[in-house]
Amino acid sequence: MSKNLSYWQDTVETKSYEALAGNIEINTLVIGGGITGITTAYLLTKLGVDTVVVDAGTLNKNTTAKTTAKITYQHGAIYNDLISKVGEEKALQYLDANRQAITLVKDIIENHNISCDYKTQWAYLYATKENEIEKVMKEKEAYDRLGIPSTITQEIPLPFDIKSAVGVENQGQFHPLKYVYELSNILEKEKCKIYEDTCVLDIEGEKPPFKVVTKKGEIKCQNVVVACHYPFLKDGKHGMYFLRMHQSRSYVLGVRSDVKPFEGMYININDPIYSLRYQFDEKGAILLLGGGNHRTAEKEDERSSYESLEKFFHEYFPNPKIEYAWSNQDCMTLDDIPYIGQMSSNIPGIYVATGFKKWGMTSGTAAAMIISDLIVKGKSDNTDVFFPSRFKVVDSTKNFITNGLEIAESFIMRLLPIHLKELDDVTMGEGKIVEYEGSKIGVYRDENGKYEGIIPNCTHLGCLLKFNRAEKSWDCTCHGSRFDVLGNVIEGPAVRPLKRVEISDTKN
Repeated sequence: MSKNLSYWQDTVETKSYEALAGNIEINTLVIGGGITGITTAYLLTKLGVDTVVVDAGTLNKNTTAKTTAKITYQHGAIYNDLISKVGEEKALQYLDANRQAITLVKDIIENHNISCDYKTQWAYLYATKENEIEKVMKEKEAYDRLGIPSTITQEIPLPFDIKSAVGVENQGQFHPLKYVYELSNILEKEKCKIYEDTCVLDIEGEKPPFKVVTKKGEIKCQNVVVACHYPFLKDGKHGMYFLRMHQSRSYVLGVRSDVKPFEGMYININDPIYSLRYQFDEKGAILLLGGGNHRTAEKEDERSSYESLEKFFHEYFPNPKIEYAWSNQDCMTLDDIPYIGQMSSNIPGIYVATGFKKWGMTSGTAAAMIISDLIVKGKSDNTDVFFPSRFKVVDSTKNFITNGLEIAESFIMRLLPIHLKELDDVTMGEGKIVEYEGSKIGVYRDENGKYEGIIPNCTHLGCLLKFNRAEKSWDCTCHGSRFDVLGNVIEGPAVRPLKRVEISDTKN
C-alpha cells in the first residue's frame, strides 16, 4: 500500500513548467496552481487580463491532487447552520456561488472538450442512527427554504443500513488533475505563463503596484491573488489569517472489492465522517473512502486514521484490495465559511481564497469566479457571505509575532552545530523530539539507521512541531505547516525550510 500517492497522481500524464528566472511585470499574479488558482487565471485571461501563475511546487502536488473530487453544493449538514448563523440571504449566497461553480465546471469541460471523467451524480447526506434523523430532516427543511430540489429516502445503495438520507441531483464528480492540466494547457495557448518551483516569500506595498518577492525573482503587479491554500503572510496588515483558521487532516483509501459498484456520492451526517464514491476506470471501479478527520498534529498516532478506514472496508466490503492510501489537509475557518475576496480591508488589490473546509472543488471554483469579477468589474455577486474581514483581530498580536520570531531565531543560532549521542531509543523509521542540554531537537532515524536532525520550531511563527508517523513528516501544532524529515517544506503557510542539526551516529 503506497501512502500519500493519490489515485489522481498515479493516473494522469504529468506536465512540468519552468521556474521563474528573473524579474517580470504583469497585471495580475495568481499565487497557487491548484484548481482555485488555475481557474482564476483562466477566467482573467479570458477577460483580457494579463496574468501569471506561480506555484511553490508543482501543479500535481498538494490539495487538488489529494481530494475525493466531488463537485457539489451539498457540503455536509451546512445549510441549516448557515441559516441560523448568518441568515437566509447569506445562506442563499453560499448556495448560489457553489451552484454557479458546478455550472462553470460543466461548461468549461463541454466548451473545451476536456476528457476528465466527468460524471453527473446524485449526492446524499445520510444518517445511520435514530438520533441523527432529526438533523437530516432539519437539513431537508433548510433545502426547502432555499429552494434546493431534494428528496428524503430510507434506501440508498450502500452495503449497510441507514435510517434516513437527503439527496440532491445534478451534482458531479471528475478527475481533478486531468481537469487542471487541461486548463493549464489552455492557459499556455493563451500566453498565460505558469511558473513552478517558484515560492513567494513576501508581498511588498500597501497599494498597487505591488512587489512580490520570490526565491527566483521579483514580480511587479497591480493585483495579487493568494490562492495557495493557506495564506503565508503573517504581518498585521494582511489580515492575520493564522489567528482565524486551523488546518485539518483527512485520509482516503482507494479500494477494489467484490461489492457491485454503485452510483452516487455519499457522506454521513455526524462524526466519524465517512465519504464514499466510486471512480470508474478501465479496470472497472475503485471505491474512494474518505474520513479519519482530525486537527493537524493533534492526533497521537496518525496511522490510526488509516486503520479505522481499513476496518470500515473489511466490515462492509468483502475481499477489499487497497491500491491507494493518501492524506490531505484543509483550511477550516472560525465559522465554516470560506474567506473569499479582498484580503485586508486596508489594502486594495490583494485578494484571498481559502478556508474551503474540504469542499475545494466547488468552493475554489466559486472563489475564482468572485475574485475575477472583483478584479475586472470591481464587484461580484454573492460576496457578502464570504467577506474575509468579517472577523477582526487584536492589534497587540503583532508583538506576539515579532517576539516569537526573535526567540526562534536566537534559539537556532545557539544550537548549531550539535553532536548527539544516546539515541538508541529512536527506532528505525521513527521521529522523536528529544531533550539535549535543555533544548528540544527533532530526530528522525531512517530505515538504514541514519539520523536526521532538525530544530522542531516551525519557520512560520516558531510553534513546536510533532512527528507524523503515518506520513513521516514534521507537522506544526499551531497552523498546520508540514516539513519532510530533512526539513524541507511540504505544506504551508511556512515558506522556509527548518534549520538542520548535525547528529553523530551513536556508534562513532
